[in-house]
Order: sequence, then C-alpha cells, then structure tokens
Amino acid sequence: MKRFFNIHRWKIKYKLTGAMYAVLIPALLGITAYIYMQSSKTVTNELSNAYQNLTRTMEESINYIASDIEDIITYVVINNDFRYVLSSDQDSALANNPLVWSKETPADLVTEMLAVKNHIGFFGLFPENGARPYLSTRRNDIVSQNTEEVKGLEVFLKSKEAQGDLRIMRMEASDSTLFKGNKTDRILFGKTVFSYSKEEILGYICAAIDAKEIAGVFEKERQETNESVYLLDKDGTVIVHSGEAEEEDFQAIKTSISESVFSGEYQETKGSYIFRSTNEHYQYSVFYIVPKENWTKQLKNVNRMPFLLAILLFFVAFPIFNYVTRFINIPLHNLHKSMLKLQEGDFRQSVSVYAEDEIGDVTHVYNKMVSHINELIETNYVMVLREKQSELDLLQAQINPHFLYNTLDSLYWDAMNEGHTELAENIMSLSELFRLALNRGEGIVTVEAEYRLVESYLRIQKMRFEKRMDYRINLMSEMKDYKIPKLILQPFVENAIVHGLENKSGQGLIKVQGYMEEGYMVFKVSDNGIGMDEEQLQSLMTEEKVIYSNQRISRYAIKNVRERLKLYYKEDFKLDITSAIGTGTTIIIRIPKE
Repeated sequence: MKRFFNIHRWKIKYKLTGAMYAVLIPALLGITAYIYMQSSKTVTNELSNAYQNLTRTMEESINYIASDIEDIITYVVINNDFRYVLSSDQDSALANNPLVWSKETPADLVTEMLAVKNHIGFFGLFPENGARPYLSTRRNDIVSQNTEEVKGLEVFLKSKEAQGDLRIMRMEASDSTLFKGNKTDRILFGKTVFSYSKEEILGYICAAIDAKEIAGVFEKERQETNESVYLLDKDGTVIVHSGEAEEEDFQAIKTSISESVFSGEYQETKGSYIFRSTNEHYQYSVFYIVPKENWTKQLKNVNRMPFLLAILLFFVAFPIFNYVTRFINIPLHNLHKSMLKLQEGDFRQSVSVYAEDEIGDVTHVYNKMVSHINELIETNYVMVLREKQSELDLLQAQINPHFLYNTLDSLYWDAMNEGHTELAENIMSLSELFRLALNRGEGIVTVEAEYRLVESYLRIQKMRFEKRMDYRINLMSEMKDYKIPKLILQPFVENAIVHGLENKSGQGLIKVQGYMEEGYMVFKVSDNGIGMDEEQLQSLMTEEKVIYSNQRISRYAIKNVRERLKLYYKEDFKLDITSAIGTGTTIIIRIPKE
C-alpha cells in the first residue's frame, strides 16, 4: 500500500495518466451536476405533459361515446315525425296507437343507427303524453314503460335543470327504476325533450351503456396497476372508475370540483399527483391519480444517466490516456515485451528502434545479443534435434507393412498345405483388406478398389456370422475407374453389421450398390437389421455429439466421412440416412464423378 501511494515509484505512463485524471475528475463532477439538474427539469415536464395528454385522451374517449349517443338523440329530437308524435294530445289516436313509432316515425332508421353502435346497450324514448315508449335493447332487459316512474331518474332531473342538455349519471346494479331486476352497473345518458318554446316537456330520451365499457377504456390506458382513473360529474358524483385511490386523493378530487381549486397542470397530494381533464359540454371531469413512487421511479431511471455517463467517461478516458502515453512509453514497452518472449524461448526477436537516445542504444545492443544467441542455437541445438529425429525415423522405418503382408502370405500357404481352403481364402481376404486400406498412404482410390475392399471385409465377416449373414454387391462397370476418397463405404458396412445385424434374429442381408444418376455417382448401403425410429433418426442428424454412444451410426460413419466428403467436394455432395424399426437402414451417398 505504501508503494502505491509513493508516486516516485510509479511508472511513467501511470504518472501521466494520474495527472490527466486530476484535471478530468473536477470537470466531470461539474458537468454531471449541471446535466442532472437540467434532465430533472426536462423529465418532470415530459412526465407532466405525458400524463396530462393521457388524461385528456381518456376524456376525449368518453366525449366520443357521449357524442355518438347525442347525435342519435339529436336526430330523434329534431325529427318532425318524432316531435309530431310527442306533441300529440294525450287522448289522440296517435298517442293510443301501439304501432305509432313504426308507422308514423323513422324508428327503423334509429334502430339501424343503434345496430352499428355496439357500445350502446339500451335506447328509450318516453313520451309525456302517455304514448307507448319506444324501446331498443341488446339484452333481454325488462324495461319500465311507466313514464311517470322513469322521469324521476336523477339524470332527467339534471337535464331538466340544464334546459334539455345531455347529462350523464351512474345507475347502480341495485337500482330497478328503469330496468326491472337490474344486475348490471350502467351509465345513463339522459335528455329532457322540450317544446321549441321551452315551456312544455314533451318526453325523455335515455341511452345506457355498461359501466365496464368505460372502465375498460380507463383500464386500457392506465400505465401501472397502482394508478387509478375516476370519472366524476360536476357535483362530484363518481360515474365510473378504474383502480382504487387513497382516501386522501379521493377527497382531493372531490374538493377540486366543489371548490374549483386545481392550480397548474396537476395537483399534488401527500402521496400522489392528480391530473384532470374537464368536459364543459357534458359537465364531467376525468381524474388520473399517479402515486409519487411511480413518478420518482421514472425520474430515478432518467437521472441515473448523467452519473452513468460520468462513470463511462471516467473509464473510457483510461484507454485514451493510455493511448496518448504509449507514444512516450512505447520504446520501453516493446523492449520489455520482447524480453518476455525471449524468456519463453522465442529467439527470433528484433525490436524496432524509434529514437536515437539511450533507449535506442540499449535496443541496438539487445537486438545483436538475440541474433547471436539464435545463431548459436541453430548451429548446436537444432543439429542435435535433427540427429535424434533421424534416429527415430530409422526406427519407425523398420516396422514395414510388407512384414505384415509376408506374414499373412506365409499363413495362407500353410493353410493351403494343410488342406484348410476356407481358412486360406479368409487369410487372403484379410491380406487384401490391409493392402487396400493402407494403399501406400494415398487418400484417393478408384471406385473398383473401394468395392474390392468392401468385398474383402464382407467375406471376412461372413466367416464370422456363417449362415446368419449374406451380402450382395452390384457396381456399374463404367464407374470402376472413377476416383473417390478412400474408406467412405466400409465404415457404413461395418456399422450395418455391428449395430444392425448382430442383435437381429434370422437371416441378415447387406446390399452395396453403385450406379450413375444425372452425372453423379450414387452409392447405397442397405441392410434388413433392427433399424431406428423417427426420433432416433432425427436425433442422429441433429445431435450427433450426444447420441454417438448409443445409436447405430458411429462418430466415424457420420462425422468423419461427412467431413472428408465436405473437404473434398465442398457442398457438392449428399449424405442421406433413412431407417425404420424392424425394417432396416439405408445410407445413400451422392457425389460428382471424377
């Protein structure tokens, strides 16, 4: 620790870097503080505008629904046919005609207008003159037809006070004044119909929608589950709400309506911010209550950025400073790096000289020293290694494949002399198998040689399995002289025997075919062994590394052969495997002729 604080023992580049940081850190702190204050102000304004716009959007959604209903009501109110029926005397034929609406008014048109307004669940016109009410409902509601009872609804009383303007109120599920046996909270849009002189009431028009329709609008727009939205009329009565507000917040919005106190863009309570949007025409207000914790969380997320930026600049500055100091430190760094490599045994070092100073002189001497050491190694150590390698090569040359061929040839003649003809033939097959497999170390063979190797292998295996195995080999004569990579068929034949026929009961058969197809050589190896199901086959083609140990096609047959084919033919080859349980497996290799 003492050494760390001892600046005199620091390396040159660390001293320079420390000096640069001494200037950078105060500047970063000042800039961070400024950005923090500015971003806090900006974010506060943006959040305020965003929530105010969201509140206004919900208010406009309610206004859109109310306007839709008012358009239909206005059409009925100003239509001469409807007004004629509403203005008729109580004892007139029109008032007592049960079919008056369909016969004397465009009620069908109103019904069609309501049909396209899915949110309007009920529409009713209750005449004051005793005529049968006009009713349209999407439900099987039992609607009161008693105008005297219905006109006492608060929504009509408020509309009457407003000289016929449309008013909105909530009807609880327990209120059966309009809907008998009502079990649904609804929002009523009511209008009192006056005569043109405003001296006489002609009737009452009411439309209803489910409260959950408007609550659904609020629920969709709410940003967080702990936020709440309230729709209140001008008297402070809750029409509908989504989410639950704290008692303090609820009283604040009630007070803001009754006392008209709502300064600025939002109102602040102890735990929340309240945004408001009022519709003067329909006399309602939408309140959006946002807990302060939501606001603070967003402010923290944004205000964290200046500090993260300062930290980022702090660390980004290090490579920049390091890059600047390396122009001063680079000669010593390169010399030190070269010495480390020399220590590890790399004697081909040569350091570039950047300056003709003391470091440059040391570098010249170092380069001459390394060159001299390298020459000594070349003339002494390498010479000894070459002698040892020559001795090893000579020893390996003594183990010659001809020794194996001559031994098998001797065994063949011994068997023939003893009259063991079948054994002699198998020994000859084994000898030919070794000779073809080694092929003087060459990796490319003719198709004929590959088939001879396969046939020798099958003859040897037939001796092992006796009557349990048979094989068929067919090769198109024109393919014999074409060249192919060595050992691309034998591994699959071996797998067919070991994994396909060993566990099979009954006669096993292996077929090896070779034929031409559309300018390509096609080789097919098939057996009638135990086979594989679809899952094993798909696993074989996609998860080779996992299933090699327990599937019938080994790593050599799939991975090695496929890689050698790809290495030799690039993408111009095809290797397919098909199999079925109890039927066997077929492998097809398709490669271009050469």
